[in-house]
Amino acid sequence: MQGTHSKKNISFASYCYWLGMGILLIGSFMLFFFTPASAQASTATIVTYQVTGPQIPVGQKGTLTASCESGEQMLSGGFSGDAFEGAVKVVESYPSAPNTWTVTVDNSIAPSWVQMTVSVYCLQASSSIGTTIVHATQSTAGTQILACPRGSVLLSGGYTGTAQPSISKPDANSWQSNAATVYAMCARRHVTASSVATAALTTPPVEAEAGATATCASNQLATGGGFSVDSGSVRPIVSSQDTTTGWSVAVAGSPYGSPTTMTISAVCTSIA
Repeated sequence: MQGTHSKKNISFASYCYWLGMGILLIGSFMLFFFTPASAQASTATIVTYQVTGPQIPVGQKGTLTASCESGEQMLSGGFSGDAFEGAVKVVESYPSAPNTWTVTVDNSIAPSWVQMTVSVYCLQASSSIGTTIVHATQSTAGTQILACPRGSVLLSGGYTGTAQPSISKPDANSWQSNAATVYAMCARRHVTASSVATAALTTPPVEAEAGATATCASNQLATGGGFSVDSGSVRPIVSSQDTTTGWSVAVAGSPYGSPTTMTISAVCTSIA
């Protein structure tokens, strides 16, 4: 009787073991195949949207906006212009809302029409990077530096005013400009401390254009960028826009003043 009793105990233990293994395998199968994709992996993709406006006649201003789609997070914006003799005077390029970038062109003294394209660069990600927009207005002429709030990382920046600035660029974890109002876009989560890449170009002669691109390292993304003129008169900025791996700026020649050096800057970050 003791031998028979011992055999029954072994059989029951084996049954419990294989039953447990079966439940474990079924649970693992269901967890893998029925877990939402956002929980299995986190991905981040940058997409670009562009809006081209109508021709702006001589003597008028034109404002154009581009927005990210629902669920996307804006990183920055840019512009490009088409004008006779490259006479593009962009007096505003800034984040007017959390998901909207706005550009304003002053065509009051241009020799002909101007047509602008505004671009917005948006992040598609399963997690929020916690973007915030800060801005500051100065009452006197000069250059001001606007820092991102403590604990956040610079993504991009912009400016507004009545004149095209000669400076609108990243400065460490801040945005620098000599426009009336300076803007900075910052992220609080999932973005590493940004660095700045630069490139230089010499402003071209009249009826010519020149451009350069500040390129980020291979493991970084360009989330924003800008420009600065080292000296001399401000040249018409034909374009200032993202290339994903860097920031590109093109400038037109000007009949006023001698050629000078322009510095192109890109905000380079890593998004987890």
